[in-house]
Amino acid sequence: PSWLDPMQDRDPRRVARAAQCERDRDRATRHLKLAVKLLTLPPAERDDLIAQAKAMVDLWQAGHLCSDDYISRWRAWLDLPPTELARAMTSPDDEWAAPMRQNSPFVLPA
Repeated sequence: PSWLDPMQDRDPRRVARAAQCERDRDRATRHLKLAVKLLTLPPAERDDLIAQAKAMVDLWQAGHLCSDDYISRWRAWLDLPPTELARAMTSPDDEWAAPMRQNSPFVLPA
C-alpha cells in the first residue's frame, strides 16, 4: 500500500529524510561488510586495503577536499589494529561513526 511507502509521501522533507535514512543504512551495511573483510583477509591484503585508505586520506589533505576533523579521525582510526578499526567503523554508539561512514576513504562498491 502507498501509505507504507515513504517515497509515496508528498512532503518533500519526509521524502528527503527517508532517502537519507536509506543511504545511511546502505553505508552502514557496506562498512559492516568491509569490517568483516578486514578481519578475514590475509594480512598482506588487509594491509594493502588499509594503505589504500590512508593514501585517500592523504589526497583529501593535499587537495583540501574535506574537513581536518575527518582527516584526523580517519588517520587515527586507520592506525588502529584491524579489530578496533572494524569496531570503530561499525559502532552504533559512536556519534562520529555515521558521519565517518558518509565520508569514508574506502572505495566501496555499490
